[in-house]
Amino acid sequence: MDKAGKIRVLLVDDEGLFRDALKMALSSYPFIEVVGIAGSGVESIELARKLSPDIILMDIEMPGELNGIEAARKIQEEKPETGIIILSMHREKQYVQSLFSGKVHKWSYLLKQSVNDTGALARAIENCHAGLVVLDSSIVTGLMPDKDSPLTKLTRRQLEVLQYMAVGDNNGTIGGKLSISEKSVENYINVIYQQLGLESQNGIQPRVKAALFFLKETGVL
Repeated sequence: MDKAGKIRVLLVDDEGLFRDALKMALSSYPFIEVVGIAGSGVESIELARKLSPDIILMDIEMPGELNGIEAARKIQEEKPETGIIILSMHREKQYVQSLFSGKVHKWSYLLKQSVNDTGALARAIENCHAGLVVLDSSIVTGLMPDKDSPLTKLTRRQLEVLQYMAVGDNNGTIGGKLSISEKSVENYINVIYQQLGLESQNGIQPRVKAALFFLKETGVL
């Protein structure tokens, strides 16, 4: 984040029109600064070294020897503090699973068709920068755990709250979607942490652990 408190973003996509439209849309948010644009995985690595962005929006399908996920992994190896938001046309689990390789925060996976909602994308940038995991809502919606999963200890409402946490919604947004108060959401989340035995360890927020637990127990990861 720069001195003005803006989140510095690098855009990586080989489609010029899409990339330019994305830059224009994101530049309308006062807390976001688009600091660079790249058209390939190799170029994204070079610019990440040069510009040290807070967040990289990375297309999964890139020309040349490196695709978006491979480039993202190389960048994270060099700059683990950099948040990565993968933009993809694919909702299949194997694509999400291929991104996750032990890193447990500051990564996200959004579908390109969801980027029309630039407000949701801006929130994803904020959440990713804060260290949270964000997964596209269309991937998460309707996921259910196996009958032997610890998640079956949760009530239906607790599971709904956990599902919204996995897509990066904050407490206020969750409360609005469920027509309950923000305080009630906070209470539900505290019970979820207790039920699942989640607490902050090694700098990993319980909210991140809860989202990852949900994704693993429903077979996404």
